Amino acid sequence: MHPSPSAMTDQPKTTSKRILAFDILRGYFILLIASVHLHYYPSLLGLFDGRGQIWTSEAEGFFFISGLLIGIIRRRDITTGGFKVAAAKLWRRSGRLYVVSIALSILYLVIARDAAFYGIAGFKEGLDQTSNFVPLLVRVVTLGYSYGWADFLNYYVVFLFLSPFLLWLLVRRQWLIVLLLVASGWVLRWSGDWGTFNPYLQWQIFFFMGVILGFYWPRLEHAFRSLPSARRKLIKVGAVTASTLIYLSGMILVFIPQYFEHRVVPGGFWGGVTHLIQTAAANPWYQSMLVDGRLGLLRPLVWLMVLGGMYVIVRRFESRILRVAGWLLVAFGANSLYAYILQSVLLFGVAFVLVPSGFIINSIIEISIIMLVWLAIRKRFLFRIIPR
Repeated sequence: MHPSPSAMTDQPKTTSKRILAFDILRGYFILLIASVHLHYYPSLLGLFDGRGQIWTSEAEGFFFISGLLIGIIRRRDITTGGFKVAAAKLWRRSGRLYVVSIALSILYLVIARDAAFYGIAGFKEGLDQTSNFVPLLVRVVTLGYSYGWADFLNYYVVFLFLSPFLLWLLVRRQWLIVLLLVASGWVLRWSGDWGTFNPYLQWQIFFFMGVILGFYWPRLEHAFRSLPSARRKLIKVGAVTASTLIYLSGMILVFIPQYFEHRVVPGGFWGGVTHLIQTAAANPWYQSMLVDGRLGLLRPLVWLMVLGGMYVIVRRFESRILRVAGWLLVAFGANSLYAYILQSVLLFGVAFVLVPSGFIINSIIEISIIMLVWLAIRKRFLFRIIPR
């Protein structure tokens, strides 16, 4: 007699209660993604992100939390209903995202090509203006080319399609095989150029690391709660300390070299410190390990450390965060793909009518886009059409 899938996982049972900390974190990441994609610096949210150049990014967090929730939610499906039940739900969602992704790419492509033809400024970079439209359309529908600010949807389509197979391995305790597969994909991307597959290899490790962690979340949570109180406190303090140091170090190594790029470095002690920072930031090994256009080899491990600290902070101040900003963060986090899709439309359009300015104007534009998305969520605008 074969053991049931649920028996093979050997995990504590959990309730279906939503973990609001994950909604808060994902909502925060969506806000930063909107700021980075708008790319109107300086701005309020741009200060928090490090201009997308520090050791971790909001996009990595967005993929990770999404994968983590897939692992938590679909673990129940595959352990109780089997592969077919989990696959049906994941593939249905993948199919919906595919339709939306293709439709948006074609829409953005037509508008941007017309704008380029008539000499209208403001279209997003990366536009293919030379290929014949039919071959380009084939590349779009086969997920080989995406244009606009909704390109993440292409990756979600593929990741959601593959997720049932990885969950099937995890339910059979083959987590090491899953980990080796996703790590191998990351190393391949870090070590070479794979053309069309580049972004899929880049982002898959964050999504599928999240799936692995989410699948084992009940067990990890149970193990942590079983620890003595003093050890739990030590782990929390260590996680927050590591996360803070990583964030500050990344900001220092980004902004100080940029600040002194066209300024005279002071003399004395602080001048020596500045020179050391500039030297470290320019070091090829440092770039290859932690930066390299978000392809630094160690970034997935760094992200795990940062996530631990962020999660501890959010859980510690969850009630206060909910009172002050829950109306915004939870709305965006619980409807993350809807918010992502809608902000992509607004960002694509705003670039044709508004140009970057100073800190105040840029921040007003940024906040206005965010509030328009929030209002759409509040009014449930096109909820039956746009995936959430």
